[in-house]
Amino acid sequence: MLVGVPPTILEISGPATGLLDDPLALRARGAGPDAELAWRARHRDDEERVWRATAARAEDLPLRWATATPEPRVAALASGRPVRIDVRVEAPFATGIRTVNRRPAGEGVRQRRWRDGLTATLHLPAREAPCATLLVDATGAPVAATVAALAAPLLASRGALVLVVVASRSRRRVTSDPLDAARERLARLTGGGELVELRVRDPFGAEGEGLGLPPGVPGRALDPHAGRAGTPAGEGGGIRGHRADPGW
Repeated sequence: MLVGVPPTILEISGPATGLLDDPLALRARGAGPDAELAWRARHRDDEERVWRATAARAEDLPLRWATATPEPRVAALASGRPVRIDVRVEAPFATGIRTVNRRPAGEGVRQRRWRDGLTATLHLPAREAPCATLLVDATGAPVAATVAALAAPLLASRGALVLVVVASRSRRRVTSDPLDAARERLARLTGGGELVELRVRDPFGAEGEGLGLPPGVPGRALDPHAGRAGTPAGEGGGIRGHRADPGW
């Protein structure tokens, strides 16, 4: 903040709670229609690792998550606890701070783990009649299981019944195709009907078909040309007339 200029408190308006992949639909009240804004966010994951993001618009923050180190590439959120996100907006001679919470699954979503010959997790929606039945193949790279574990509860929160199949860790030789076994179980469970199959794609590779990392989940690609954590290469971390708090 410039010396001698009294600070102005900005009010951040918008939903305080929601699902993890809901957009950050936040607005700064009191900044003026043409004010130059810098939005910042920070989150501490299950392993006490801090993720940060900086953007010119609040809705772009979920696309800018980064950590100070290149690994891991996805935030640790396996606990299922609500994600607390501290948001800060800066304008010349003004600032505002607010905390929002994002849930990894909606109310009533249930999980059932299968390990009797099939390593899979069934995600059941709150509604009695699912709007769709999805079979997710997460048997590829280890990150596939992480992506599926975050995406499936969110799909179930929207009404889908989702079965995620991961690679077996058993040392026993597997003679049958786990996806075939999963199809048979789903057919018995649902009485048949249309089945949509999805394969988890590399969340940081080239765009393509398949299930990707849900929007809003802190994750990052390995970019040797990126700037400091939370600031894309080529973009400044502050605005004219304002010096950012180093904690952000």
